[in-house]
Amino acid sequence: MTDAANQRTASCQTVPMTVPFATSARSSVGVEWEIMLADGQSGDLVPRAPDVLATLEEKSALERHTITGELLTNTIEVTSGIGDTVAAVVDDIADAIADVREVTDPLGVELLCAGSHPFAQWYDQQVTDKTRYHKLIERTQWWGRNMMIWGIHVHVGVDDVDKVFPIIGALSAYLPHLQALSASSPFWAGERTGYASNRAMMFQQLPTAGLPFQFQTWHEFEAFVADQKTTGIIDHLNEIRWDIRPSLNLGTIGFQRLLRHPPSDVLGDIIPERSEVLSPNTPALEVAGTTLSYAELNAAANRLAHHLVAAGQRCGVHLGDGCRR
Repeated sequence: MTDAANQRTASCQTVPMTVPFATSARSSVGVEWEIMLADGQSGDLVPRAPDVLATLEEKSALERHTITGELLTNTIEVTSGIGDTVAAVVDDIADAIADVREVTDPLGVELLCAGSHPFAQWYDQQVTDKTRYHKLIERTQWWGRNMMIWGIHVHVGVDDVDKVFPIIGALSAYLPHLQALSASSPFWAGERTGYASNRAMMFQQLPTAGLPFQFQTWHEFEAFVADQKTTGIIDHLNEIRWDIRPSLNLGTIGFQRLLRHPPSDVLGDIIPERSEVLSPNTPALEVAGTTLSYAELNAAANRLAHHLVAAGQRCGVHLGDGCRR
């Protein structure tokens, strides 16, 4: 091989790089919780995160928890401190939520958590004015603008970098179980998707999301990162968004799919009413061979509500109904 050919071959090879991992105490734990901000009357998302964060910035400065913004201005994220037990981080999150509610309640803003919002439209949402988010949208385009997804991220400390990928490999076998337990995004933009977790279907469209790569050693991961940077797939290490991934600056393994359902009374209020507007003829309920569309179900609910008011029931009273099996 000529010297010129050797030079061309060398120029195409990935430059080795070192990826630091800030180890942390074994089995320490932390939680990040992404929360939707919704109008208390309509249930639709509202871009109030900048207002909420401006009010809370000084108050939360000395707390164990933090409250920050996210990709969209309809979202805030509450983060626990580092805990030795799950109970400790749950207490942190509870304190953070209490602080947030002191601000959101007077504004008429409700807090929701699910994999997706049942009817909000992506083109109505505003991107937070930060360089990293603008770069994300520029890189991912339409898919990035559609990322109206939320989750609870759990981080567990790892005290030795050589343990990271053996642990990730072992935990990957349980991803289907975690997905089944936490799936909470059957609706998307007012449509019933047919998936229990449409969030997972959306998130995997990003080139650095989805299932983790199977590496045996940290050195293999470093080579992968070097390739990703050389080819322009990522600029920063935090752009690797696998379902289970190493969080380099925290020294943890992070789980990205742990979600919860919104309160049933909230979904019970907003889904039928909004679906009646967006998809009035879509089947909503099947009972004893009879199918009701969202429009018919909402009309029936309104008739029942007027009947109860005429019978003397007050607004805000919780009632139950039942039927024979």
